[in-house]
Amino acid sequence: MATERSATALRDPDSAAPLDGQAARGGGRASRSRAILIDDQLVYRLGLRLFLSRALPEVVIMGEADTAEEGVRLADRIRPELALLDASLPDAPVEETVRQIAAAAPHCRLMVLANLPDTAGLVPALAAGAHGCLLKTIPPEQLASAIRQVIAGAQWVQPELADRFSRDRVSALAARAPRVEPDRPLTKRELDVLRLIVAGYSNAEIARELRISEQTVKTHLAHLMRKIEVRSRLQAARYAISRGLVEV
Repeated sequence: MATERSATALRDPDSAAPLDGQAARGGGRASRSRAILIDDQLVYRLGLRLFLSRALPEVVIMGEADTAEEGVRLADRIRPELALLDASLPDAPVEETVRQIAAAAPHCRLMVLANLPDTAGLVPALAAGAHGCLLKTIPPEQLASAIRQVIAGAQWVQPELADRFSRDRVSALAARAPRVEPDRPLTKRELDVLRLIVAGYSNAEIARELRISEQTVKTHLAHLMRKIEVRSRLQAARYAISRGLVEV
């Protein structure tokens, strides 16, 4: 059940609503972004609130929630410009929460925060409309920069998550794809090369993994691309995933 604090928007008449017009009339006061925090860990919320008050005074926390359901209600009441959302709330999948907040507050920028190894929901969250994904262990200065970029309109993914996202997405697609053999069957070695291409390996890395020369890798790659009628590594990876030719 949500705490009393999380169930009620935090009232601050000095910080409610963007202050663009006020800045123009009042001589240079910067506009502010209203934000909400949605996380079931009270200590983390308190720490994040304290950090934001010091590092990003232009971001004003208007409310907190400790469940996905309460977070959606809070977004509907406040219509914030920013929501910081835990990826592992127990009462709803994160991608569903993202969709509901986006519907309740269309102008809200959504950032999803996760703990390792629980990052499986981040790719679906991005697909559902999240604007940023990051780890809760992110360095403070990087967090401040990421929030500013997302508020300004950027899509931001923490670099350490990029490779993990690629693997998670490939795994999800491959799991759904029926296996369909190409018209010209690939050899075992060509399938080995294709599997490593899907995993993001370079030719040199494939050569080390398979204990063959880089030139041999290029030969296998040329043969398999000719058989499946593609012209690039990316097309080959997509073909392999769509046909279910590789296990990832």
